[in-house]
Amino acid sequence: FSYAVLSINTYSFAGGWQEPTRITQFIIEGSAAGERIYVQFETDFNPDSCTGNGTEWKRIYGDTEKGKYLLSTVLSAKAAGQTVVPLLYGCDDWGRPVLTGLWVQ
Repeated sequence: FSYAVLSINTYSFAGGWQEPTRITQFIIEGSAAGERIYVQFETDFNPDSCTGNGTEWKRIYGDTEKGKYLLSTVLSAKAAGQTVVPLLYGCDDWGRPVLTGLWVQ
């Protein structure tokens, strides 16, 4: 018998996993709670058609446990120049896309 393995690339291009890219810059702003962290990628994703100013900035809620993990991952990936695959869902209160996950390759 012979078996074939089929690999299907399942990147979603709307409200989900995006295509591989790199982090170009990030900003930590807001109050001392660190609730506003924004990241920019080489590719400008806006899968949920957010309409605020600066949609090239993807929001991380830095005042959550998950946000802290995401910030740590962003810092590491940026420093190493690694390729990442962003997971984006929804828009924040300023109308910018929200980064909800990050796959580091």
